[in-house]
Amino acid sequence: MVKRQAALGTRFGYVVADSIYGHDSKFCKKIEDDGHRFLMHVKSNDKVYLADPELKIPKRKFQSRGRPPTRPKSKLKPVCVDEIKKSLSDDDWEEITIRKTTKGTLKIRAYRQSVWVWNRKDPVARHWQLIIRNNLGEKGDVKYSLTNMPSSTPTSVLARMEAQRYWIEHVFENCKQETSMADYQIRGWNGWHHHMALVMMAMLFMYRYRATIEKSEPMLSCRDITALLAFVLPQRDVTLDEVIRQLRVRHKKRRTATDWWSQKQSYQSRTSVSLQK
Repeated sequence: MVKRQAALGTRFGYVVADSIYGHDSKFCKKIEDDGHRFLMHVKSNDKVYLADPELKIPKRKFQSRGRPPTRPKSKLKPVCVDEIKKSLSDDDWEEITIRKTTKGTLKIRAYRQSVWVWNRKDPVARHWQLIIRNNLGEKGDVKYSLTNMPSSTPTSVLARMEAQRYWIEHVFENCKQETSMADYQIRGWNGWHHHMALVMMAMLFMYRYRATIEKSEPMLSCRDITALLAFVLPQRDVTLDEVIRQLRVRHKKRRTATDWWSQKQSYQSRTSVSLQK
């Protein structure tokens, strides 16, 4: 997929993926060798080195017997990324504001550190950056990522890069709920490809339409567009006035929920300041 997009001339700043891909160091190294930047989630038990492992091929123990060693070894021991998180103090974290959400402002704590990744086979280890993210107010919600971005990249930039996967997952959620992305009973490649192509075209229409009237209708969702299309297209079961009324009710509920979360976040912030005083 990455090679195809690069060949088509698609412009992208970096590649993001979940821990299934981030756990595969061979995949990450291939992305880097092709000249791309990446930020991959990794599993909590994935291991890294805190210093350059200084790989060396050991000498043969017995000069006259056995095959000579061919694989490099290191005297250092790797550590799990979750062990790094456990060793951090409150002063090690950096508080970063990511974006505004329907539940208030999303703020996180982030920590970054230079690490080395080695699979015990390659002749050299890769020097990357480890980013640990912990959402404020949410216990246990910790995410670990590896990136080959330059060490001069600010931690806030890396944290916002990691947060971009939310929008990808949000699009897939809309695809499944509104355009039946996962609802098919076919086994052939052509049929599956046609189904997915129609799903992508429908989602492109929805997101372009939302962007077009975002200023006048900021609460418009893909679900609302589906309801409107159900009236505009043949076999309409309700009147246009009823469709608009249902849209307004949903928009009012979304606005009320957004305001409630903002008020709650503001109250918690004031309470926290009072307790600290």
